[in-house]
Amino acid sequence: MFPKECGKDCCTLENCEFIVLPAQRTGNEVLYAYNTMQLLRVVRRIKPDIIFVEQGEHALSYLQTIFVTKFVSPKSKLAFFSWINWKPKLSFKSKVFLGVTGWLCRKFSDGFIVGNKDAQELLTKKLSKVPNAVIPQLGVAPQDSLIPVEHRGKKILFIGRLMKAKGVFELLEAFLLLQNDFFEWQLHFVGSGPDKKELLKSAQKDDRNKVFFHDTVPHNEIFPIMKSASILVLPSRDTPEWREQFGHVLIEAMACGVAVIGGCGGAIPEVVGDAGIVLRRGDVSELKVSLRSLMSNDKLRKAFVEKGFDRVQALYAHEVIAEQISAFFKKLMS
Repeated sequence: MFPKECGKDCCTLENCEFIVLPAQRTGNEVLYAYNTMQLLRVVRRIKPDIIFVEQGEHALSYLQTIFVTKFVSPKSKLAFFSWINWKPKLSFKSKVFLGVTGWLCRKFSDGFIVGNKDAQELLTKKLSKVPNAVIPQLGVAPQDSLIPVEHRGKKILFIGRLMKAKGVFELLEAFLLLQNDFFEWQLHFVGSGPDKKELLKSAQKDDRNKVFFHDTVPHNEIFPIMKSASILVLPSRDTPEWREQFGHVLIEAMACGVAVIGGCGGAIPEVVGDAGIVLRRGDVSELKVSLRSLMSNDKLRKAFVEKGFDRVQALYAHEVIAEQISAFFKKLMS
């Protein structure tokens, strides 16, 4: 089931029924909810074996689904998905609200899927006696034909929100320090965010014009951009308010044959493994050394490209993710 706004993007697949329902507060992951009576009628008609809600343990839509299901289809199994891999600082009011909704949702949950190991560790402390699994919400399609490393453009990419916690200022500074030795290389930032103006001003102080900014692009345009680059960098670091929950752009890059450098924040080391460079500190000097090693060495880039492509095929391809979710659902029903 989807909010009404998603209706134009829903497709028809064999053995699948897409049901679009009106929803309120759709921009708020915690507070959005469906029309209760319409949701009730759908659940009563289908009486599903499993209801899997792709929202976290505190989502009002999940709590609403639980109440409806217990009323009209009490034998249905209930499970949810979560990315949350840190304990956010909350106001007293938020703590009370999320505490109550979280307790109720966990009490009636038969299982859960999380997107990273830290989220699993946090949730199993509160919900340890039900099936759970670490499975990304989305996989990726490894590309059939990869451009050889030696024929790729001398481009470094950052794709994502332009915010300080993503390490974008450190990336810019490290790149500019390398410009005299690697004058053919370019740095491209793709995306928007709260710190874009400040980052743009910092880049404009350098007159060599090797740093480029691009607006956020639709997801289906990401792969063509990736294929033109040699290196993707996601140098995120942890803050008290935020951690990188997965870094999907990393597996997209690896699927396109792009060497990756990842920060030490959140789930990035878990995603990259040994298929790229993982920063230990994420400061400018370390990032500079890591960039230099890839910019100056085609063989090293090629080695990481091959490892990354193999890792994506083994762990993050759509078919692999689908098999893992299927196995989880079977376990839920056993």
